[in-house]
Amino acid sequence: MQNLKFFLTLLIFLQCFLLFNQTQIESCPDLVTVPTLDIEAYMGQWYQILDIPQIYEISCRGCTTAYYVFNETSSTILVDNQCQKYNYLQYEVCGYAVQIDSKNYPGKLQVYFPDFSNTPGDYYIMKLGPYNAQHQYSYSLIGSPCRDTLYILSRTSSLDNSIIQSLLQFAQQQGFDVSKIKTTVQFDCYYGAPTCGSN
Repeated sequence: MQNLKFFLTLLIFLQCFLLFNQTQIESCPDLVTVPTLDIEAYMGQWYQILDIPQIYEISCRGCTTAYYVFNETSSTILVDNQCQKYNYLQYEVCGYAVQIDSKNYPGKLQVYFPDFSNTPGDYYIMKLGPYNAQHQYSYSLIGSPCRDTLYILSRTSSLDNSIIQSLLQFAQQQGFDVSKIKTTVQFDCYYGAPTCGSN
Protein backbone atom coordinates (compact mmCIF):
# COMPACT_ATOMS: atom_id res chain seq x y z
CA MET A 1 0.00 0.00 0.00
CA GLN A 2 2.85 2.39 0.84
CA ASN A 3 4.50 1.75 -2.53
CA LEU A 4 1.17 2.32 -4.31
CA LYS A 5 0.69 5.68 -2.57
CA PHE A 6 4.24 6.66 -3.50
CA PHE A 7 3.65 5.69 -7.12
CA LEU A 8 0.37 7.63 -7.37
CA THR A 9 1.89 10.70 -5.74
CA LEU A 10 4.88 10.60 -8.10
CA LEU A 11 2.52 10.15 -11.06
CA ILE A 12 0.54 13.28 -10.19
CA PHE A 13 3.66 15.36 -9.58
CA LEU A 14 5.37 14.25 -12.78
CA GLN A 15 2.28 14.89 -14.92
CA CYS A 16 1.93 18.39 -13.53
CA PHE A 17 5.61 19.11 -14.04
CA LEU A 18 5.67 17.92 -17.65
CA LEU A 19 2.49 19.77 -18.57
CA PHE A 20 3.82 22.98 -17.04
CA ASN A 21 7.14 22.53 -18.81
CA GLN A 22 5.45 22.03 -22.20
CA THR A 23 3.25 25.12 -21.90
CA GLN A 24 6.18 27.34 -20.88
CA ILE A 25 8.80 26.17 -23.38
CA GLU A 26 7.76 28.39 -26.32
CA SER A 27 8.26 31.57 -24.30
CA CYS A 28 11.69 30.60 -22.94
CA PRO A 29 14.97 31.82 -24.47
CA ASP A 30 17.10 29.29 -26.30
CA LEU A 31 19.88 27.44 -24.51
CA VAL A 32 23.44 26.84 -25.67
CA THR A 33 24.06 23.13 -26.25
CA VAL A 34 27.01 21.03 -27.37
CA PRO A 35 27.72 21.29 -31.13
CA THR A 36 28.60 17.58 -31.45
CA LEU A 37 27.55 14.44 -29.58
CA ASP A 38 29.08 10.98 -29.75
CA ILE A 39 25.91 9.16 -28.83
CA GLU A 40 27.62 5.87 -27.97
CA ALA A 41 30.01 7.67 -25.63
CA TYR A 42 27.00 9.10 -23.79
CA MET A 43 25.45 5.71 -23.07
CA GLY A 44 25.87 3.69 -19.88
CA GLN A 45 25.73 4.45 -16.18
CA TRP A 46 25.59 7.99 -14.77
CA TYR A 47 25.50 9.26 -11.17
CA GLN A 48 23.67 12.48 -10.34
CA ILE A 49 26.02 14.86 -8.55
CA LEU A 50 23.62 17.76 -8.04
CA ASP A 51 20.51 19.33 -9.49
CA ILE A 52 17.81 21.91 -9.07
CA PRO A 53 15.39 19.72 -7.06
CA GLN A 54 12.17 18.76 -8.82
CA ILE A 55 8.85 18.01 -7.20
CA TYR A 56 8.89 14.40 -8.41
CA GLU A 57 12.09 13.82 -6.39
CA ILE A 58 10.34 14.57 -3.11
CA SER A 59 10.41 10.94 -1.92
CA CYS A 60 14.05 10.30 -2.89
CA ARG A 61 16.79 10.55 -0.26
CA GLY A 62 19.43 10.37 -2.98
CA CYS A 63 21.57 7.68 -4.66
CA THR A 64 20.11 8.92 -7.95
CA THR A 65 21.39 7.31 -11.14
CA ALA A 66 20.57 7.16 -14.83
CA TYR A 67 21.35 4.35 -17.24
CA TYR A 68 21.11 4.91 -21.01
CA VAL A 69 21.10 2.40 -23.88
CA PHE A 70 20.95 3.41 -27.54
CA ASN A 71 18.54 1.52 -29.81
CA GLU A 72 19.90 1.76 -33.34
CA THR A 73 16.73 0.37 -34.90
CA SER A 74 14.45 3.08 -33.52
CA SER A 75 17.17 5.74 -32.95
CA THR A 76 15.89 6.15 -29.41
CA ILE A 77 17.64 6.02 -26.06
CA LEU A 78 16.29 3.74 -23.34
CA VAL A 79 16.22 5.64 -20.04
CA ASP A 80 16.41 3.88 -16.67
CA ASN A 81 16.28 6.35 -13.74
CA GLN A 82 16.66 5.13 -10.18
CA CYS A 83 16.81 6.63 -6.71
CA GLN A 84 16.71 5.41 -3.13
CA LYS A 85 13.69 6.40 -1.07
CA TYR A 86 13.83 7.46 2.57
CA ASN A 87 12.89 3.92 3.61
CA TYR A 88 15.96 2.76 1.62
CA LEU A 89 13.87 0.95 -0.97
CA GLN A 90 14.93 1.35 -4.58
CA TYR A 91 12.66 3.20 -7.01
CA GLU A 92 12.94 2.91 -10.78
CA VAL A 93 11.31 4.88 -13.62
CA CYS A 94 11.54 3.77 -17.25
CA GLY A 95 11.38 5.99 -20.32
CA TYR A 96 13.07 6.88 -23.55
CA ALA A 97 14.73 9.88 -25.15
CA VAL A 98 15.01 11.16 -28.72
CA GLN A 99 17.19 13.78 -30.33
CA ILE A 100 15.11 16.69 -31.63
CA ASP A 101 17.43 17.36 -34.57
CA SER A 102 20.48 15.07 -34.48
CA LYS A 103 22.16 16.82 -37.43
CA ASN A 104 21.87 20.49 -36.46
CA TYR A 105 21.31 20.30 -32.69
CA PRO A 106 22.65 16.93 -31.46
CA GLY A 107 22.60 18.03 -27.82
CA LYS A 108 18.87 18.79 -27.72
CA LEU A 109 16.82 15.80 -26.58
CA GLN A 110 13.34 15.19 -25.28
CA VAL A 111 12.61 12.55 -22.66
CA TYR A 112 9.36 10.60 -22.39
CA PHE A 113 8.02 8.57 -19.46
CA PRO A 114 4.95 6.83 -20.96
CA ASP A 115 3.77 5.40 -17.64
CA PHE A 116 3.26 8.94 -16.37
CA SER A 117 2.61 11.28 -19.28
CA ASN A 118 2.84 11.64 -23.06
CA THR A 119 4.26 15.12 -22.60
CA PRO A 120 8.07 15.17 -23.05
CA GLY A 121 10.60 16.85 -20.82
CA ASP A 122 13.50 18.84 -22.26
CA TYR A 123 17.00 17.40 -21.86
CA TYR A 124 19.56 19.81 -23.31
CA ILE A 125 23.21 18.81 -23.01
CA MET A 126 25.16 22.02 -22.36
CA LYS A 127 28.65 20.71 -21.54
CA LEU A 128 30.50 17.40 -21.75
CA GLY A 129 33.61 16.16 -20.02
CA PRO A 130 36.52 14.47 -21.81
CA TYR A 131 36.49 10.77 -22.63
CA ASN A 132 37.41 8.43 -19.81
CA ALA A 133 39.34 5.16 -20.14
CA GLN A 134 36.18 3.42 -21.42
CA HIS A 135 35.78 6.06 -24.17
CA GLN A 136 32.74 7.53 -22.41
CA TYR A 137 32.10 11.16 -21.61
CA SER A 138 33.26 11.67 -18.02
CA TYR A 139 30.63 14.21 -16.98
CA SER A 140 27.66 16.12 -18.37
CA LEU A 141 25.80 19.35 -17.67
CA ILE A 142 22.11 19.22 -18.61
CA GLY A 143 19.48 21.93 -18.49
CA SER A 144 16.20 23.11 -19.97
CA PRO A 145 15.36 26.32 -21.90
CA CYS A 146 13.16 27.67 -19.11
CA ARG A 147 16.12 27.32 -16.70
CA ASP A 148 14.00 25.34 -14.23
CA THR A 149 15.92 22.06 -14.47
CA LEU A 150 19.68 21.66 -14.15
CA TYR A 151 21.75 18.53 -13.57
CA ILE A 152 25.37 17.54 -13.32
CA LEU A 153 25.98 13.87 -14.05
CA SER A 154 29.24 11.97 -13.63
CA ARG A 155 30.54 8.50 -14.43
CA THR A 156 31.59 8.24 -10.79
CA SER A 157 29.57 8.95 -7.65
CA SER A 158 31.69 12.04 -6.93
CA LEU A 159 33.21 14.78 -9.06
CA ASP A 160 36.12 17.14 -8.47
CA ASN A 161 34.85 20.38 -6.93
CA SER A 162 36.80 22.53 -9.40
CA ILE A 163 34.88 20.88 -12.26
CA ILE A 164 31.57 21.38 -10.45
CA GLN A 165 32.27 25.07 -9.87
CA SER A 166 33.30 25.57 -13.50
CA LEU A 167 30.08 23.96 -14.72
CA LEU A 168 27.95 25.99 -12.31
CA GLN A 169 29.66 29.18 -13.44
CA PHE A 170 28.82 28.34 -17.05
CA ALA A 171 25.21 27.54 -16.07
CA GLN A 172 24.93 30.86 -14.25
CA GLN A 173 26.18 32.67 -17.35
CA GLN A 174 23.38 30.94 -19.26
CA GLY A 175 20.77 32.35 -16.88
CA PHE A 176 20.34 29.56 -14.31
CA ASP A 177 19.79 30.42 -10.65
CA VAL A 178 22.50 28.21 -9.16
CA SER A 179 21.47 29.16 -5.62
CA LYS A 180 18.69 26.59 -6.06
CA ILE A 181 21.20 23.77 -6.55
CA LYS A 182 21.19 20.84 -4.12
CA THR A 183 23.92 18.22 -3.88
CA THR A 184 22.65 14.68 -4.40
CA VAL A 185 23.39 12.18 -1.62
CA GLN A 186 25.68 9.50 -3.00
CA PHE A 187 26.78 7.60 0.10
CA ASP A 188 25.33 4.62 1.96
CA CYS A 189 23.81 3.67 -1.39
CA TYR A 190 22.64 0.48 -2.99
CA TYR A 191 22.66 0.85 -6.77
CA GLY A 192 20.17 -1.51 -8.35
CA ALA A 193 20.82 -3.12 -11.72
CA PRO A 194 18.81 -1.46 -14.53
CA THR A 195 15.77 -3.51 -15.52
CA CYS A 196 13.97 -1.19 -17.95
CA GLY A 197 13.53 -2.90 -21.30
CA SER A 198 14.39 -6.31 -19.89
CA ASN A 199 10.85 -7.67 -20.23
